[in-house]
Amino acid sequence: MRSIKEILMERDGMSAEEADALIADVTEQVLSLIECGNFEEAENEFISSFGLEPDYMEGIF
Repeated sequence: MRSIKEILMERDGMSAEEADALIADVTEQVLSLIECGNFEEAENEFISSFGLEPDYMEGIF
């Protein structure tokens, strides 16, 4: 499975720095939601931010 960073760079034309920044931001948001017990909301945030299946969530941990 390709990494989230690779997909963002290839699919969305992001630079490595842009992809890293987005991944860091979304990871922070998702982890915050998980810490509060909002697992479904965390999954939805991941999907809407990256446009990827939840299977890719392991790539941010």
